[in-house]
Amino acid sequence: MDPMKPRRALVSALPAALPFALALAAALLRCPWLDLAALAALFAAVALLPRARGQESLWIALLAAPTCLAANVGLLLPLFSEEALSVDPLWINILRLLALTVLLFSGEELLLVLLSRLIWRRQRRIELPSLSERSLRAHRESKRR
Repeated sequence: MDPMKPRRALVSALPAALPFALALAAALLRCPWLDLAALAALFAAVALLPRARGQESLWIALLAAPTCLAANVGLLLPLFSEEALSVDPLWINILRLLALTVLLFSGEELLLVLLSRLIWRRQRRIELPSLSERSLRAHRESKRR
């Protein structure tokens, strides 16, 4: 085994950690500029990662949620202050929190993937395994044996 292989893997994974570190710093320092820097670092990390070549939109979609988590919590917390929670029953507040969280995460995910498609126009097709009739028949036959 090549002794440099683990070191190269670590060096290639370091750019992927930068957006998360900036997002965490933005949450701790409550600095919106660091949130923007985390998004810029996300795009830079995806551009630098060799594993993401040709599938940049997929990697942006996968890494956007953990990168934006701290900013989303910071945006949603003021909406659920003590006085806002005392007006409606608890179950309505829980449903409101879930709905707003899903809307916020989905909206930013769509915007970031759209932006990534504008930046990287040429993408490889993502091949998902299909369940054709032939593969279903082969699966059933293998179960019978």
